[in-house]
Amino acid sequence: MVPRLLVVTDPALMGDDPVGAVRDLLNASVAPSWMLQWRDKATPVRETYARLLALGRAPVPIVVNDRVDVALAVQCGVHLTEASLPTRVVRSLLPEGAWIGRSTHSLDAAVRAEAEGADYVVFGPIFDTPSKRSYGAPVGLQALGEATRSLRIPILAIGGIGRDEIPLCLGAGAHGVALIRAVWAAEDRKVALTNLLTALPSST
Repeated sequence: MVPRLLVVTDPALMGDDPVGAVRDLLNASVAPSWMLQWRDKATPVRETYARLLALGRAPVPIVVNDRVDVALAVQCGVHLTEASLPTRVVRSLLPEGAWIGRSTHSLDAAVRAEAEGADYVVFGPIFDTPSKRSYGAPVGLQALGEATRSLRIPILAIGGIGRDEIPLCLGAGAHGVALIRAVWAAEDRKVALTNLLTALPSST
């Protein structure tokens, strides 16, 4: 079952040691009830590979943004964008059981992602947030609800979501949420992660 919380990395918020920042979360007692999306578009692929390799055998599922080659090298899943390779192509390259997710910003894109065989979609931005403004205006809870009624695979809402917004997203039918600033910008990230998880039902 896809966990209900996806923590997306943001090197701009994680300091000089992103691997150490992730390790701190992985050492928290809340593992393995969440998953990690390693997203770092500015870092060369060799360094991305080295960072994921340095994490070792993580207690939570990991998906790496867009890089099928890195996923194969470190044996993790892949998170695709709307502009990435088709999911069917990626599925043919990865070993059986590897998770494939896809970011979507419209109902059409979400439906297409499901038809291509994605295990889950991330849908948004639901609310305004600095990291997602390049994708346009927030789609809002109404669009989220329409998407959840149209898809059978899990939908994780993203964009401007903190603990207070989680019940709103779940009420619209989302399986869970994907978060960036709510974790990485928190004063105590472990406490923030634990508090966020208490707002979500179990994935089992």
